[in-house]
Amino acid sequence: MLVRDLMVPTVLTVSPNDLVSDADRSMRETSDAAAVVTEDEKVIGLLTEKEIAQASNDATVHDVSQKDPAVIAPGATLADATRTMTEKGQRFLPVVDGGLVVGIVSLPDIRKWAREGGDAEKDEVQRVLTLEVRGYESQSPPT
Repeated sequence: MLVRDLMVPTVLTVSPNDLVSDADRSMRETSDAAAVVTEDEKVIGLLTEKEIAQASNDATVHDVSQKDPAVIAPGATLADATRTMTEKGQRFLPVVDGGLVVGIVSLPDIRKWAREGGDAEKDEVQRVLTLEVRGYESQSPPT
């Protein structure tokens, strides 16, 4: 299965100059767990509930967001997306086509998809996810 088949095409984008409190309000209103930080339509960061929870409300998105997140093309496989997320430590992956954000895919959505069946790609995704879990077991919990 390709990323385009599972991605959410409606993406909340925020500016690096937005206040965290404003981004938090937008994320709650849209029920999004992540927002893509863009500048001149280019992805420059990723803001998740985790960063918001750790930030003061008067901080800017730029101050707290993940910088230069990995992105993926809509034609990539979900196995590729899973590997990228695992390697980069991202639970959300902006989907970019021709330099523009066209969607977002999340690790929880990929996990749910992988549990629902058993073709070869799902087996590969499960293998990557198993390695990810084993890696966390041997380390202290991520912060």
